[in-house]
Amino acid sequence: MQETLKGKTALVTAAGQGIGRASAEALAGRGAAVIATDIDQAAVEDVAAGTGGITARRLDVLDPEAVADLIASSPPVQILVNCAGWVHDGSILDCDDAAWDRSFDLNAKAMFKLIQAIVPKMLETGSGSIINIASVHGILAGRGNIAYASAKAGLLQLTRHVAVEYGRRGIRAVHRAGLGVPCGVLVDLGVYLVVCSCDCVFGQTDLVRLAGFVLG
Repeated sequence: MQETLKGKTALVTAAGQGIGRASAEALAGRGAAVIATDIDQAAVEDVAAGTGGITARRLDVLDPEAVADLIASSPPVQILVNCAGWVHDGSILDCDDAAWDRSFDLNAKAMFKLIQAIVPKMLETGSGSIINIASVHGILAGRGNIAYASAKAGLLQLTRHVAVEYGRRGIRAVHRAGLGVPCGVLVDLGVYLVVCSCDCVFGQTDLVRLAGFVLG
């Protein structure tokens, strides 16, 4: 694998397993210095132990002070991969305030806060890439998962706004979504907005390969 990301620092959330882990390993494989974060310290340390170029850091994405401390103590981040999320399974009648709030906190607000913390440094350097893990549930209506779907829909719009707002200043914001949604790249105003297939269809490897393509 070519080290196309050598010299760049990547921050990945929820890197202890699943798409987060696969993303961290793939970015490290392309030469990036990866800061792999997770609320599960042991899990993320296992990732770092198995792959060179990865540093493990514990992070609760719902803790604003922890996010600020991480950004302040880390090298400038050129690549942000927002993977943290949570699924509540149920209709509107099954969803209470706590489940609704947690869905938005983890699936949208946490990503908003990380982007908000990292974008200023990206603007200083004139470049950056942000990948937000989205979902087909944020695009297409279905039964159940109403809180999760609503939060992911908000995340998609957040990503679009960041892309349009800062694309001309060197920052690319993309989302990776899912099941039944055609793969493709839409180029608008010099910004890449990506919709691709999710891991439940084509596997995590396909997701990280597309991310690698977008990042160059």
